[in-house]
Amino acid sequence: MAEPEALFLALDQGGGSSRAAIFDVRGECLASFAVAVTTRHPSPGRVEQSPEALVESLRQAAAQTLAQLPPGLRVKVKRFGLACQRASLIAWDRLSGEPLTPVISWQDVRGASPFHPSPEQRFQLQQLTGLYPSAHHGASKFRWCLDNLPKVQAAAKKGSLCLSPLAGYLMAALTGFARPAAVDPASAQRTLLWGQREKDWQPELLRNFNLKRRWLPALAPCIGDWGRASFAGTELQGGFLGGDQGAALYASGRPDPDALVNLGTGGFVLAPLHAPHPSPAPLQQSLLLTCSNDANWALEGTIHGCGAALEWLRRYAPVGFDDRDLAHWLREVTQPALFLNAVGGLGSPDWRSDLQSRFVGPASFPARAAGLLESIVFLVVRNLDVLQKKHPVHQLRLTGGLGALPGLGQRLADLSGLPVLRPLEREATLRGVGYLLAGCPDGWRGASAERIEPVANASLLRRYRRWQTCMERLLSHP
Repeated sequence: MAEPEALFLALDQGGGSSRAAIFDVRGECLASFAVAVTTRHPSPGRVEQSPEALVESLRQAAAQTLAQLPPGLRVKVKRFGLACQRASLIAWDRLSGEPLTPVISWQDVRGASPFHPSPEQRFQLQQLTGLYPSAHHGASKFRWCLDNLPKVQAAAKKGSLCLSPLAGYLMAALTGFARPAAVDPASAQRTLLWGQREKDWQPELLRNFNLKRRWLPALAPCIGDWGRASFAGTELQGGFLGGDQGAALYASGRPDPDALVNLGTGGFVLAPLHAPHPSPAPLQQSLLLTCSNDANWALEGTIHGCGAALEWLRRYAPVGFDDRDLAHWLREVTQPALFLNAVGGLGSPDWRSDLQSRFVGPASFPARAAGLLESIVFLVVRNLDVLQKKHPVHQLRLTGGLGALPGLGQRLADLSGLPVLRPLEREATLRGVGYLLAGCPDGWRGASAERIEPVANASLLRRYRRWQTCMERLLSHP
């Protein structure tokens, strides 16, 4: 347990921004700040970010947050923790710290061309890793980097190559590359190279992708010693490194048995597990976090087209479009278009990367915008229908930037038939990092939440059924 007056700096590096917040041991947020980050789409299937820009955005968010505290409180901030996009990755030189690639986003599928495992191989990979094999995970992209990038090939020959989940690079950069390269197991799992039985890099998986263990970082528990970093002259001890979705489950303290729906750049439906299931397909078994020899797990449904779908929509928006219009259209458009949402590839439970998104029905931009937002609810419920067969759920907790959009929570409650708790504070990941840094105190106060009860909505149910029919046709005839 932390000292009663200690304070903690939580960092969250996401697809659209880097965020920071300071919490006390009771869960009170004393200061926060966010810095927007940009994403590049250099060609179809490729999604990149600047590693230097991400590091600088975290430093800026941390410095601005600390600056909001008076000096007497600032000295009480003792530890920091970082949650990160789990399946984003980078190659870097472990001797110099130089990035050898851009940050390759989890949305990126550049490694898909040679990645065509047979059904038997898919089953074997999922049994070994807990994840459904997908080009969104890191192994095939690591292989692509080695096959196509001279800087990566040269570092491999020199013996200085590090192929790492983004979390490992960001923590190394923040702590001045002062320690050997390391990453947490929750991030390592997303590479398809980590074995859930061994709890380590798995030799058979490495052979599958013709990769060497010496190219990968060491593994260390999510909760532990991650070195020291300085933010605007304030030196802090690193105490947590892990995935953003895993941290979000701890926003209100110890996870309850119900499901978390987190809607950010991607969307995730997570239900805590006591232990991995033997046959999870078509969902994923995600490692949430590790502390010494203990590990916490979740059954996970994955939706790629959430904030990423809105970003896609903005490219076709009329002049004068404002994101504030979205809530109005969601409320006022009575006949939204149906959007067959395959932005970034269709995640669970279908796992298809060969589909093109398309609209069915009204062609006005407001109708299409409302339909795109509604498609996110449809994809969540499609995953809930599968999850509930293995893990009964009695209520949902809705977090993430899109979760705050008026009208979206009510649609989710109406269509799922489940009450939805929507925290009034949106930063579930930051709050979860704060809770873990504080030593998981019993007195932790989660953010107050609005409770949304389901009501009968026949027109929404009819649209969902039509959408399901259209999706089945698309899956049969892509």
